[in-house]
Amino acid sequence: MKSIINILIPNLVRSRLTDGKKNFVETQGEATLIFIDLDDFDNLVNQHSGKELIELLDKVYNAFDQLCDSNGI
Repeated sequence: MKSIINILIPNLVRSRLTDGKKNFVETQGEATLIFIDLDDFDNLVNQHSGKELIELLDKVYNAFDQLCDSNGI
């Protein structure tokens, strides 16, 4: 479980939590969040292997990254 936390929590936050801090605020600049709902994803899960799904999701995220870069986001 600890390795999952190391992947999901940014170093800044992880180091503060390790130091015992529970409530802290620090400005990190702007951030953009995107929530994606892939149409018929349950069907994709049933029809493809885990490796194929990871490859598909990687392509989707890379496409969004490229769109963000080209639009200055």
